[in-house]
Amino acid sequence: MNKLEYIARSLTKLTNKKYELYVISRIIHLLNDEDIEFKTQFSIDGGKYFIDLFFVGLNIAVEIYEAFHSANVDADIKRENEIKKIKEHCLVEKIKFILIEVYNITLEALNDKIDDVVAEIKDKKAKKGNIKWLDDEQKLEQIMQTKYLPYYSSFKTNAEILRVFGKNFKQWYKGGYPIKGHFLWFPTLSVVEEGVRTSAGKREWMNTFNPNTGIIIEASKTENLNSKDFQDEITDQTTRLVFMKQKNDFGEVRKYFIGEFKANKYDDSIDEFGGRVYEQVNRNYTIE
Repeated sequence: MNKLEYIARSLTKLTNKKYELYVISRIIHLLNDEDIEFKTQFSIDGGKYFIDLFFVGLNIAVEIYEAFHSANVDADIKRENEIKKIKEHCLVEKIKFILIEVYNITLEALNDKIDDVVAEIKDKKAKKGNIKWLDDEQKLEQIMQTKYLPYYSSFKTNAEILRVFGKNFKQWYKGGYPIKGHFLWFPTLSVVEEGVRTSAGKREWMNTFNPNTGIIIEASKTENLNSKDFQDEITDQTTRLVFMKQKNDFGEVRKYFIGEFKANKYDDSIDEFGGRVYEQVNRNYTIE
């Protein structure tokens, strides 16, 4: 997907959100910078919480606040709680949140606010230094060349991931692949919500990831998974490079790298049959 199509599809998502469409499209056009990557209606936790506008590389989130009057205390508390939850569940670290209120405001005043936001974004980019918006193919090429796998890098297929590790397959549908000292794992994971683990699909697996603690729990609805193989994995310290299945901003399924994990223990208190516990040891990974 080239940048023109990406921008068009991103703005199309806002068609039924009149204020968001105006504010966001004005910000993008005033920035007029093809090296500043952005996402609209960006899911930051796998699908429950969304950011109206997120600038990748700058870690700036813009929220359009249109539902309530600022004098409505209950509404303000509700909104603050929403932002707090977004921060707690966000898979991206250290986000700067900017709120733009569009309730009971003139066009001139709103444009002034937008100008301030644009200036702040430009200033952050200038301080950040060299940032460049790469499309999916360019990001894959960069990973192949540098042998460096950043946290939350995304891939189209399992076979594409395997090519990064020098394995050339046209397709690979299995849930993992062993390489020297590691296991490439392609699980479907649900994100832990307020301490409650929810099922990742209707099958027998209940695999979850908590981005705050860096813990993955692998559990089954039908059997105990505390096998000899798992105990051997704990002993020999083989690590798992985990690529979580998740939909992108346009509803397309991709695989996101969420780090290197090691088997920690088997917890019998999890559900009926217990569960395997993996802890994150590295967010990024250098390919050997």
